[in-house]
Amino acid sequence: MKMIADATEWYDASAGSLTHRVIKFLDTSLRMHIVHRLADGVITTSKFLTAFYGRRGKTTVELPTLFDGEKFQSPPSREDNLRKDFIYVGSPFDVGRVNKARSNLKERLDVCIEVFYQLYLAGGNFSFEIYGIGVDDYLRVFPEHAAMLQEMAQCTTFKGRQPNQLVLKRVAECDFSIFFRDETRVTLAGFPSKLAESISCGTPVISNKMVSLERHAQNEGLFLAARGEEFALVKRVMTFSSAEINAIKQRAYHSRAFDYRNYVDEVSAFMAELEV
Repeated sequence: MKMIADATEWYDASAGSLTHRVIKFLDTSLRMHIVHRLADGVITTSKFLTAFYGRRGKTTVELPTLFDGEKFQSPPSREDNLRKDFIYVGSPFDVGRVNKARSNLKERLDVCIEVFYQLYLAGGNFSFEIYGIGVDDYLRVFPEHAAMLQEMAQCTTFKGRQPNQLVLKRVAECDFSIFFRDETRVTLAGFPSKLAESISCGTPVISNKMVSLERHAQNEGLFLAARGEEFALVKRVMTFSSAEINAIKQRAYHSRAFDYRNYVDEVSAFMAELEV
């Protein structure tokens, strides 16, 4: 019998109570350094983990978050209007466990808010919907953004946690989904499932250039900016016409970039190498 480990994340242990941090550190260290290394093979989700276990002589196969592409419906055509609709979906941080330096944020929703505030001041015609966190929880971590959000109340809305089907419907209806991340061990080790889900819905994604996304940098509908250049990228996509956005959405949807069928050969080779 062969044992195969599935390494999808490297959890952070820098915040919370001392007891929580110690238990989380021991649990993560045991799993990442010992349990996975005892496995015959490791399924990874990122270049970072592939290299990490490859250096330790493990047989690996790198798989992003995958879906059955045939279960997603073709995205609706956007109407010919000037407003661009953006959507963020996720949990950018654990409200009760953000450290004082705010260095353990999973995602930089604050950068999104600041980018859209710049766009708002420049007179941009947009809407930005945020799913997965409420405004009160967000302001507990970023109280300095209260005035910005109040000023942008007509175009930036927090929807909180909502049923998955409703969120997927809104993703498909929007022009772009957006999220930004810093390069940390936590973010490099995982793969953003929201990226794969959005592309599968036919909605292009705006994010940062990261090692974990290099393999997918040429995918249809993936727009990547270097850190510090996020506003310039958002300004650029704001110039796209309705016809251009509809074409991008259709290409992203039909690319089936994250359909599990596209990875059958890689998994077959991995299993053959393990002689399963």
